[in-house]
Amino acid sequence: MGAGASLPQLPEWVVRRTTITRTSPYDRGTMFVFFLLLVLLAIALGILGAVIKVATFVVLTMITVVALLGLVGYLAFRWQMGKISRSLEQRSQPPSVDDRY
Repeated sequence: MGAGASLPQLPEWVVRRTTITRTSPYDRGTMFVFFLLLVLLAIALGILGAVIKVATFVVLTMITVVALLGLVGYLAFRWQMGKISRSLEQRSQPPSVDDRY
């Protein structure tokens, strides 16, 4: 390519398919109104306490699951690092018996 050569132009369908938009799939105002209507409906039906209990249970369950998965991952990582460390220590130590002869 010479100094004045330009890059080839991409077809429009490639440009259109690869354009990334950073818009949210849900409008925040619409979601707020939706949740507000759900809360008002729960208050009107007299089940707001039960809804709050269920929501609390779901949130605490998710937090517990994430914490337990993190703990299991951490312990598995430590166990693997211990195995690697022991393996490297065994390789670096000279043999206990000199069997060269």
